[in-house]
Amino acid sequence: MTAKNVEKSVKAWILEIIKKQIVALSIIVFMICVLGCIVIMTYHVNADSEEAQNEKSIEVVKEDSVDTEVNTDYINENALNHYYNISTKVLNGKTFIETPDGIYVVENNSSDFKLITDGMYSLGAVGENGIYLCEYVNKADRYQYNLAYLNVADYSIVTLAEDIDLTNDNGASHYSDMYVEGKHLYVEGASSFTSFLRYSDTKIELESSENHIIHYDFPYSAVCSAGLVEAYMEGKNEDLIGDLNIDLGNDNNTNIKAVRDVMLTPYGALARKGWGDGVENKVYLIDYTSCEEKLVYDGSNNGGLRVGYNTYDDTGFYGLAFIDENKYAVVFCSWNGEYKELYKFTSDNTVFGGMMNMSIVNDWLYFFDYSDNLMKRISIKDYSIEEIK
Repeated sequence: MTAKNVEKSVKAWILEIIKKQIVALSIIVFMICVLGCIVIMTYHVNADSEEAQNEKSIEVVKEDSVDTEVNTDYINENALNHYYNISTKVLNGKTFIETPDGIYVVENNSSDFKLITDGMYSLGAVGENGIYLCEYVNKADRYQYNLAYLNVADYSIVTLAEDIDLTNDNGASHYSDMYVEGKHLYVEGASSFTSFLRYSDTKIELESSENHIIHYDFPYSAVCSAGLVEAYMEGKNEDLIGDLNIDLGNDNNTNIKAVRDVMLTPYGALARKGWGDGVENKVYLIDYTSCEEKLVYDGSNNGGLRVGYNTYDDTGFYGLAFIDENKYAVVFCSWNGEYKELYKFTSDNTVFGGMMNMSIVNDWLYFFDYSDNLMKRISIKDYSIEEIK
């Protein structure tokens, strides 16, 4: 089969899935596409007096700091234009959070978090009675990707399939996302889809694997949750600036010029424009249909701070701001340009925005505090932020 035919068949397959599926627009967005090789960091406690005051308004949801090695994966070139967090899943009244320490669980209306595994797992799709996981196993100086299953009743984990091929034509390999469609489980990787037939949550059979998807810049679930049929970057230069191509369906296609660091949302594309002085400090919300650009964060009004975007709700986006050497803040930027610093912290190690794994569940914004290695959450009520005093 030619590459052109493969691309055409894969597109047709994806479009057929999309036609069948009703996707809720409130899906929480995802973890940064990670993987390749692991950079090991050790986190140290380095909280200043201002952070100590912040603790009064932020709930600490983990009792003790755990001195562990943190896994930060190299991002391959095809993954640099988006950073999604698939860091939270909810099932049977329990919230599961993916952190550098491992996976935690907390029951609704509780702040008692329990570490259920310190292995190298990423959260995947939700099944009937458990959650599918991507397991990273170091074998022969390379990382092997296994499909595993977490039982939410007793937190036992079983391996369902070993050494899943998530490699693209260029040899890059990473896990991106999983989703369930009827009796099928799909695992996304670097320009790849692997399909399993589900007889039950834990009885599965490999159906097919496709490793030559050309237009692959965003996870399937991210495209669907944004209400799009297809989205991909084209003509990226060495600075990873390119054009965002959008398919809205019904022959409605648009092209957003010269963007980078793109996050797809139901409200438009969050992106930076071009490259140059001041560009790093500005974030735009760009309408998919009209391509109208709305400046939702202007660093020139906030001391030149650069902010990233990790997750969002219908009021705006949440992310990490780099304040100064080893000084950071969890921030909120509304769709109308309002800016708030919710929580400040320091860390002896460099913290990148994609490492934060922020997620919104119910009335809480969850995040991992790198100053003391504690899982924490900020209260969000009535779509407003409970300010940190």
